[in-house]
Amino acid sequence: MSACKSCGAEVRWAVSESTNKRMPLDYRPSLDGNIALRDGEDPFGDRYARVIGNREVLDQMRAEGASLYTSHFATCPNAKQHRSKR
Repeated sequence: MSACKSCGAEVRWAVSESTNKRMPLDYRPSLDGNIALRDGEDPFGDRYARVIGNREVLDQMRAEGASLYTSHFATCPNAKQHRSKR
C-alpha cells in the first residue's frame, strides 16, 4: 500500500494489461469499479489489471461478487495535476 502524493488517499498499484504501464487504483474495491486484478505479478511485485469495458461482463462480474477497483485518477480531487500535457 502507498498513498497518493497529492491527496493522501490510500492507493494500490497495478500494471495495465493493455498498456503495460503502472496505474494507481483506489485501495479498496468499489461497487462502481471496472478494473479487475488478476493473479500473478510483474517483476516489481505489482498485480496485473484489466479494465472491463463490456457492460454485460462487468454486470456479471459484479453479480458474482468479484472485487473490482476504480482508477484513482477517477476519484482523486487533484487528478488534473498528474495528467501529461500533450
